[in-house]
Amino acid sequence: MVAHHVAVIAVQAAAAEDVFDEQPEQARAALAAIDTAARSALTELRAMLHALALDDGSEPDGPQPGLAQLDALADAVRAVGLRVTLRRDGDGEALPGGVQLSAYRIVQESLTNALRHGHGTRADVDVDYRDGVLRLEVVNDGPAPARRPGTTTGRGIVGMRERARLLGGTLDAGPLPAGGFRVHARLPVEAAR
Repeated sequence: MVAHHVAVIAVQAAAAEDVFDEQPEQARAALAAIDTAARSALTELRAMLHALALDDGSEPDGPQPGLAQLDALADAVRAVGLRVTLRRDGDGEALPGGVQLSAYRIVQESLTNALRHGHGTRADVDVDYRDGVLRLEVVNDGPAPARRPGTTTGRGIVGMRERARLLGGTLDAGPLPAGGFRVHARLPVEAAR
């Protein structure tokens, strides 16, 4: 939707410029369309940012969570009944803040989905940093999240995928053949520097 609104703004701006001197009423109409599209785009952006902002318990102006906070996240999830194992390989805590924040949010959303939608009892989190790539894998033993008619994934998975894509990475999520659900993200660190 945001891309659509921005495209409308670009088209209407070009149209307004073409007719500005000769047909001021058409130019005003184009400017009104730009105003409407811009306001709609801002509303969509605010909604998207609100959806991506998850409550992590930190102060709004405080430091953003990163890989060092995964232990605390795992403890919090364990406290509400999901057995979490956390394995790390490589020194990911020296990575750029944006990569760490995205990694934390992907793991957080994966564990939240396992609790809320998958009704899992166990989740395994693997964090692996080597060869300039941070790999995340979260596997839970619950069923795949229920899908609404006409959709392929939930908003949480879309948000995780977008976080990975913004860093030049990828994210795959889906049910496993033997049961359970897997989220796998690959975040190239050099692209984020």
